[in-house]
Amino acid sequence: MKIFALLPLFVGLSASAASLPWQKMNVSDVVKLSQTIDLELGRGKLFRIDAGATYTLESIDALEGLGIADLTYRAKNCANPEMTADLTLVLPLENAPNSKAEVGVYLLRGCALEILIESKDYGKPSFFSEFR
Repeated sequence: MKIFALLPLFVGLSASAASLPWQKMNVSDVVKLSQTIDLELGRGKLFRIDAGATYTLESIDALEGLGIADLTYRAKNCANPEMTADLTLVLPLENAPNSKAEVGVYLLRGCALEILIESKDYGKPSFFSEFR
C-alpha cells in the first residue's frame, strides 16, 4: 500500500526533470542543461559544457525563408568569456538515437549559446530543463 502512495511522487519528479520542448521556452526563462555538450573549437579540440549549467534565454528569432529558429542563451556563470566555438551539431538525448532532430550550436563570446533549430524540430525535446 505504501508503494502506491509514493508512486505519484516519483512520477512527478521524473516529469519535472524532463527536457523542455524548444517551443515551451520564453525569453527570460532560466533553464539548465540536462546533458553534457561538447563543442568543437577547431583542430580537433573540444570545449565541454557540463550538465547542470544554468542559462537565461535572451532571444528567439525566426530566420525568415530558411525555416529556422535562432535562440540565444546566456550562461549564468561565465568562466571563459573570450571562448568561442564553431558550429557543432548536437542531438538532444531525449530524441531517438536515429533521429535527425539535431540542432546547431555555436559558443559566442561572453558565454552565450546560439542554437539553430529547424522549424520541423521546434516541438521536440531540447537539452534544457526547467530551473527554479
